[in-house]
Amino acid sequence: MASNVRPPGLLQRYREELQLRHYTRRTVKSHVHWLRRFLRLHGLRHPGTMGSAEVEAFLTHLAVEGQVSASTQNQALAALLFLYRELLDKDMELEGTPGLVVGLLYGSGLRLMEALRLRVKDLDFERRQWLVRDG
Repeated sequence: MASNVRPPGLLQRYREELQLRHYTRRTVKSHVHWLRRFLRLHGLRHPGTMGSAEVEAFLTHLAVEGQVSASTQNQALAALLFLYRELLDKDMELEGTPGLVVGLLYGSGLRLMEALRLRVKDLDFERRQWLVRDG
């Protein structure tokens, strides 16, 4: 018999992750509020399909149309940073070679072909660096 239990939605997972890290109730409530406003402004699109341009548009909207203070903008930004760094990064983790390449592209600024052409002899573990050829 198939289970009709749905996995928790984004807002619920976001709330649970905040609580798991022992954020106060007020902070959880505030962060969820800012996430909801962000999602509504962008037509309820999934945040995984949005990036820095949408975050910047949201913060600009708060400042210009909402006339909020800088500290309020910072609070909204903190809520979105938590979403992208702590929740969505975990969702987007890949395994194996594709995950390694994506991690290199994301974390180092390498171009795709630079990452794909890396060889073991290009890695210097003692100096914790690698050599990029024909960059």
